[in-house]
Amino acid sequence: MPRTRARSRIRSRTRSRPKAVRVFFAAALLCLLAAALLAVWNAYAQS
Repeated sequence: MPRTRARSRIRSRTRSRPKAVRVFFAAALLCLLAAALLAVWNAYAQS
């Protein structure tokens, strides 16, 4: 069963650093929010 072994390896990798993944996703969400706010602000200023 090579597939289960690969899955366990991937799981162990993701478990070893969950904080880094959380921080990365949080930063990406913040960047997206900032971009959306800038777009809305620009549209509001132009109107």
